[in-house]
Amino acid sequence: IAMMKRLGQDGPAPHLPPRPIPGGDYWDMAAGMNAQSFIHRELDPATNYTFFDYSPFVISYLKTAAELAGVKNAAVVEADLLKLTRPAKPLAVLRTKNAVHYVPGFEKKLEEMADWIAPGGQIIIQNDPNPGQRELIIEKHGRLIRRLIAQGWEFEYGFSGSPGNWGGYALDTITLTRPKLASEKSIQEAERAFSSYERAVQYLERRFDPYS
Repeated sequence: IAMMKRLGQDGPAPHLPPRPIPGGDYWDMAAGMNAQSFIHRELDPATNYTFFDYSPFVISYLKTAAELAGVKNAAVVEADLLKLTRPAKPLAVLRTKNAVHYVPGFEKKLEEMADWIAPGGQIIIQNDPNPGQRELIIEKHGRLIRRLIAQGWEFEYGFSGSPGNWGGYALDTITLTRPKLASEKSIQEAERAFSSYERAVQYLERRFDPYS
């Protein structure tokens, strides 16, 4: 409990990007124990959050964190991510942080979940800022990202600590924003957009220092 209270105070760079749709629902995949710090200091009072995890221990821990913080807009749900079904209301944000590492087959589930996002809503893919996690994102989510770009979704990325809209977060951050109107880009445009991310990852890997 004392640790929870300490973590709920001033801390490092944020993890949770804001939701783009006022009052929209925000789902967090495979939240893990780190979500405790989000619950204490990063939640927007006007957003409804749901944190999913498969571990009964993690669920109990996060529910206790929410109770201690007096949070009323954060549900904590024990669930197998691969068995989640489409929500009644389209999502403003679906966030995943390394879920593809923890849940075998999650990359296929995320392809299904893309259809659950409201127009103007986002899929946010985050990972720890290290080569292994970056390579996994390219390997497991590259096909989906290219498909969504070709369908007109906006694609942005930033590496933790780098300049720009998404570099201020503690994690590498990819945002895919669903268009409000039907839109399609060429396969060549999609490849160029995603290739810029792949080249940036390769550049960082050549300069990666695990002790920095």
